[in-house]
Formats: sequence, structure tokens, C-alpha cells
Amino acid sequence: MEESILVTFHPDEKSTYTYRIPDVVQMTDSMSKDLSEQSVKFLWFDSLCSRLTAKRDHISNHLKHLLANTELSYRRASEGEKTTEAKIKAQVDSDPEVLKVKGFLQDAEAELNMCYSIRNAFIQRKDMLVTLGANLRAELNSFNPDNIKG
Repeated sequence: MEESILVTFHPDEKSTYTYRIPDVVQMTDSMSKDLSEQSVKFLWFDSLCSRLTAKRDHISNHLKHLLANTELSYRRASEGEKTTEAKIKAQVDSDPEVLKVKGFLQDAEAELNMCYSIRNAFIQRKDMLVTLGANLRAELNSFNPDNIKG
């Protein structure tokens, strides 16, 4: 039995999409159906990758802003005290809010990477469908009486 992997994407706060891999890119018994669905499925995952890229970039920008503000807060709090850059960096890196946003960024990166993997699988699937179609045409042409030399 083939192992299925569940993949869930959260492109924004309101949307959640869950897919079973390889069900999403699996071929059916109908090449016509596969060909007709190929572009729509590819477009959907390509647009999802764009949304997930925007989400990742938004979280990354938020993290940069948070890191700057958190560092400034720790610097102000330690004014008058003898402190080192390493101590301030350690305080910023271990700040609970910074750790939380870093976790969100890692999750967003993982979702984006998985989405691009599925998108790339659709590109390979398209190539395979084109090759299968060409092979099928060649086989059908070989049975055409006009092509039989005698």
C-alpha cells in the first residue's frame, strides 16, 4: 500500500487547505482528464506558492522590525549598566516574542517549500503527460494501414 502524506497550507488567517500527497499529482486512468486538469491544478498551486511567499515575506519583515525594537528595548533597559553586545544579543535571541515569530517564519518557510515541491511535481507530471501522449500517437500511427509498408 502506498504511503500518503497529509500536507496543510495556511496562506492567511482565514484559509486552510489540506491535501494528500501523492493524490494531488497522481495520474488517473484517463489521460484526457489528466491533461484537462493539469493546467488548472498547476495554476492553483502556483498561485498558492505566491500567496505563501507573500506570507513568508510579511513574517520576515515583522521579525526584522521586532528584532530592532527588542534590541532597542534591551539597550535602553541596560543604560547605565555595564553590558556587552553578546549579552544584548542573547537577550534578544531568547525573548519569547522573538522566538514565537521565528517559529512562525520557520513554519511559513516549510509550507512554501512544500508548495514549490508540489508545483515542481506538476511540471514533471506535465512533461510525462506530453511524453505519454506522443508515445500513444506513435503507437496509433503504427497501426494505421497507410503507414504499413508492404
